[in-house]
Amino acid sequence: MRTHWHASRKHLQTPFGGNLMYDLKSRDLKLLTELLLIVYAADSRETYIHTILTGITSLIPCSYASYNEINLPAKEMFYKSHGIDQALYESTQPAFKAYLHQHPWGQRVLTTPDYGVRTLSDFMSDRAFHSLALYQEYYRHLGISRQLGVSLSVPPAVFIPIVINRDGRDFGSRERQILDVLRPHLTQAFQNATAWDRLNEHHSSLQRLFQRINKVVIQTDRRGKILWASSGVEDLFRRYRLLGPKPSPYLPSPVLDWLLKSIGRDDPQEMLLSSSKPLSLRTAHGTLTVRRLDVTKGVRLLFEDQPYHHVLDGMFASQLSTRELEVLQILAAGKGNKEIGLLLGISHRTVQKHLERIYTKLGVENRAAAAGRLWDLSNSDP
Repeated sequence: MRTHWHASRKHLQTPFGGNLMYDLKSRDLKLLTELLLIVYAADSRETYIHTILTGITSLIPCSYASYNEINLPAKEMFYKSHGIDQALYESTQPAFKAYLHQHPWGQRVLTTPDYGVRTLSDFMSDRAFHSLALYQEYYRHLGISRQLGVSLSVPPAVFIPIVINRDGRDFGSRERQILDVLRPHLTQAFQNATAWDRLNEHHSSLQRLFQRINKVVIQTDRRGKILWASSGVEDLFRRYRLLGPKPSPYLPSPVLDWLLKSIGRDDPQEMLLSSSKPLSLRTAHGTLTVRRLDVTKGVRLLFEDQPYHHVLDGMFASQLSTRELEVLQILAAGKGNKEIGLLLGISHRTVQKHLERIYTKLGVENRAAAAGRLWDLSNSDP
């Protein structure tokens, strides 16, 4: 026995006073449910449009479907099609635009608050439609004589006609019912997708800002497990030698230890009341400063990268060559001549020659004094 669905005996009004009772089969409901799950998962407008066009053409037999987005105040129109040769479609668009004013359903969308499900045959006979220049110069070349469409309205003034095209038999009650069931969901899913676009753009702008100012933001739970991080965090940890031998979802050990000591391990109140003295990590690369910004929902940390080439004054940098400055920075991190040579790809004897020239230029006598001079200058105010 076939199973039917009667949605509280809901009816579709036709332009001619009749009505159609929902009578979709269980198979149709399953396909609609599967499509809606995908549509609601769309995390961008582009994904939303692609999902609609491919989904509807799989539900309703047709030659092709088109998505049209019209912004009346801005006089902007965007359209995309699926299932048709794009070269042919593009070549016929001038004719479509020239005779669009003859389209009865299209004009109704733009002039009245009518966002229901409509076909061309709701407005005119086949003979009348075939007599239009719109058909002769456009639809006839695409092999189209039948149209079924639904129009969505998104405040304040965006209209979204979604049109299904084919030749042969006209669209029936099943196709109308499918679009009528989809209509409110497609409107809400569009708003969701555009909200995702705004959120993604905001996120991208923050990422670009952090990159420009040499900062990284990381959000963790109260035990230091990373929940979210802005871009560049892996490169930053690599430069400061904070990456462990194996990938870990937790903060690097020096940062994790500082965090747990500063906020307390278990007591949320202690987290709120504890001091937030920043952590400073010095290496041959520069100074990494970590500040705790927020502990209301997890922990948010700000990592500020201060490479030495950003903080050393011009006079000091002009005293040393690029290689000598590299040697001095690594020396200041506590590395011996062999380690410096390995890091820079030079012999330890060459390292020693560089050091001798560095001592002379800086007016110091040993490694400790040279490193001290670097720390003094890198900690001075710009």
